[in-house]
Amino acid sequence: MRVQLVISEGKYQGTVVEIKRDLFLIGNDPACQLRINAPGISRQHCAVVTRTNKVFVRNLGSGEAIVKVNDQLVGAGEEMPLHANDSLTVGPAKFKVVFKEKQLHQRDAEEWALKALDQAFQHSEHDADEGDPLTRALESRPSSAADAAAQLLAQFALQRGVVRGRLRIGEEHGVTTIRFNDIHLVEEAEIQSIKKELLQAIQRPRMRVLLDFKNVKRMSSAAAEMIREVYHLVTGNRGQLALCRIRPELLSGLEEAGLLKLIRHFRDKNAAVQLTEW
Repeated sequence: MRVQLVISEGKYQGTVVEIKRDLFLIGNDPACQLRINAPGISRQHCAVVTRTNKVFVRNLGSGEAIVKVNDQLVGAGEEMPLHANDSLTVGPAKFKVVFKEKQLHQRDAEEWALKALDQAFQHSEHDADEGDPLTRALESRPSSAADAAAQLLAQFALQRGVVRGRLRIGEEHGVTTIRFNDIHLVEEAEIQSIKKELLQAIQRPRMRVLLDFKNVKRMSSAAAEMIREVYHLVTGNRGQLALCRIRPELLSGLEEAGLLKLIRHFRDKNAAVQLTEW
């Protein structure tokens, strides 16, 4: 995987930095692949790390070394995942993270089309008073072919879900469906990032939440603990939680963690959303 950092501010704005190795050091040490001679930059400030087709930034400095991803601080010795179009702050320097595009396979093309559909219905903060565009489309009476098409697209978008970070979140029969987009729920930094997005999506009381593991091929014990935390939050808010489409080889790990005694799981997603009680 080839990754680029594009300088987003200052004298060298627009300059592209190619990352051509799995461990790319940034700092003012001559041994660093990217040398930044500026106040606030330590000798080996941070590293961009590529492994298993995923990209991370690790803060290598002391507590004074500032590293941020989308304005979120990365603590000394800590690691955080990087994604396309993220902003990366290294001391006073600011970059945009760019991944080289790969040719789209059939499944990738499907995901791209769904994201394009999602973007057509997403709204900015200043539109909040006008209501959600999905809701407006569904509640309006179609007066033209275009309006009817908008209603169909709205129904489709609700069922397929909207991509929010690492999750695809939808609504079916009063059930909030949350599908993990990641194949591997293993890396500690990845799991922390996913957990933050997940917990933000399930704050409402009395929610019925279905976690969909269709894409997941590997899970760690940290992922199991994340599921346990979700269970306690949902049930603590007088809601219900269920799991679906978990690969057979992953069920044993969840059983060892005691989660299958707490949470009902289904092989079929549609069967789960059709039930009124879990």
